[in-house]
Amino acid sequence: MNKSTIIQKLKNTIKGKEEMLAQHQCALASSYLGPTPLLGSELAFVATIKFLEINIVELKNILNDVEKLIGE
Repeated sequence: MNKSTIIQKLKNTIKGKEEMLAQHQCALASSYLGPTPLLGSELAFVATIKFLEINIVELKNILNDVEKLIGE
């Protein structure tokens, strides 16, 4: 595997996670019932959204590090 392949795979992974995040945010917004307690499915969406947000940031940091390393 060459350097550009690694970078492209990271970018593809980030893009896929961002798309998944957007889908989960839309699903949560459409299922939200207002100031009532969250349903189990809504809690699952919230947890998944938070996980994806953190994961995307971590992947972008890794991508940034890899790009810096390759640029050296």
